[in-house]
Amino acid sequence: MLFYAKDSGAKTLEEITSLDLSGKNLLFADDISFLKKMTNLKHLDISDNIDMYKPSLMLENEAKKAAEGSGADHFDFLDNKHDRDVFLEHFSSVEHLVCDIILEVYIMEMRPKKNYLPNLKTINKVALTVTDLTERTNEKKILEQLSKIWMFTGQYRLAKPGVMDSDPTFFITDEVGCAISHGDKPNL
Repeated sequence: MLFYAKDSGAKTLEEITSLDLSGKNLLFADDISFLKKMTNLKHLDISDNIDMYKPSLMLENEAKKAAEGSGADHFDFLDNKHDRDVFLEHFSSVEHLVCDIILEVYIMEMRPKKNYLPNLKTINKVALTVTDLTERTNEKKILEQLSKIWMFTGQYRLAKPGVMDSDPTFFITDEVGCAISHGDKPNL
């Protein structure tokens, strides 16, 4: 875990405050007890972990379908070694979670019953007080547009080490700046 948190400067698991585990399905790990040691973890990204939500039978059927036509009589598949509820119980200090929509809906439904993630304030940057799925979707669309508004208002965002969000910095462009527009493809 320290490898994934190396940018934050953490030397021990207890010092980790922000962690990006996107695309790294920890449910395949043999032992996840080390997650309880991350007592200062506030920001967690577990997006792009689609296998995390699939039951064992679905994973087996997908592996079987992928093996069709290969001529193999036997096939192996990776099964999750832990239940997602057990996984989520390990993150008692997390306040801000980024995850896939499937897990977001699951947490919104099951969190009051299962009592995990007790300090959670936001999922995908939307407050937990917004419980209706349509409202949550609309809120995410608004946040997405707000994150792009800098292109039109003459500002940019300065990222700070160890901080998940960044601060807006406004500027006034000169003749050259007005001629340059921001985009994915350079226009100079």
